[in-house]
Amino acid sequence: MKSIEAYEESSVKSTDQEAIEQIIKDAEMLIGTENVTADERTTLESIVQKGNLLLDKTAEAADASEQSDAIQAAEDITADNVALEDKGTLEDALKDLTDALEKFSDSYTETEKADLRNKIAAIEQAL
Repeated sequence: MKSIEAYEESSVKSTDQEAIEQIIKDAEMLIGTENVTADERTTLESIVQKGNLLLDKTAEAADASEQSDAIQAAEDITADNVALEDKGTLEDALKDLTDALEKFSDSYTETEKADLRNKIAAIEQAL
């Protein structure tokens, strides 16, 4: 298992989430014992804090690619059923997806990047 230092906020991926959660759980368990010194407790608390920051980053990246109102509204619009009034929604969704891919590129797995590119391509086709 990797240590928390092996993960960087700028490049943590959703696939790292389970391992980070385990590191946090292990550190919290040790904090709860009486067998650690004050310095060790401080180190463990730092590990928990960094782990939580990393988990926040993965959640932020996921939210950026899935949670905007425009992305959700555009999800069922295709080139086959697009209407003129959908143009604004599609343009907003396209911007949100493109921004997410640019801002969090290092935080997405190759599969997640491909999924975002497919969504972008579908929206571009519908436009």
